[in-house]
Amino acid sequence: MKMFTLLAILVSITPPCLNSQCRILFEDLEIDGLDERHAMIVGAVYEVKGSAQNRANVTFLWKKELPEGTKIRVKATRWAKNDYKFLIFNIERPMRSFLEMNAFGIYELCHEQVRPPAVWPLKTNTLYRLTGFYMDGSKIPPNLPDGKWRVTQSISLPNRSIIANMTWKVRMDYV
Repeated sequence: MKMFTLLAILVSITPPCLNSQCRILFEDLEIDGLDERHAMIVGAVYEVKGSAQNRANVTFLWKKELPEGTKIRVKATRWAKNDYKFLIFNIERPMRSFLEMNAFGIYELCHEQVRPPAVWPLKTNTLYRLTGFYMDGSKIPPNLPDGKWRVTQSISLPNRSIIANMTWKVRMDYV
């Protein structure tokens, strides 16, 4: 009886993500603060009929060589009451190490899905394309809360001037 009670307690406190598959649904993509002297970035989210997941297309063109100290910051906030308030994570890394990062499937994204592969140093005047992208829920850590999220990626030069901000609005559910 004690073993059954312990099992029942463990099951009841196990986060839903450990019992089911995470699904990420893109709702919107906004690109702002774009410094057109350095880059051209366009992107859109679109619905796929008969699919539970929307897809995204993003195209990057670097007009100038990105210096070694170029950084990317990823800030994720979760919807709480009437705004995106609850900070889930805030990561800032040099672009070079970000492109190699394994967390959240970033390495696979940069090296296998972006065409040509996004490897450092990124080439100037080359169109990098991410086509039909959807987030693989199995790459998400199992302890993140579900709900509406805003994920902002900021790319900055070593002097902290912003090249671009990309803001993804997503819904994360466990199915």
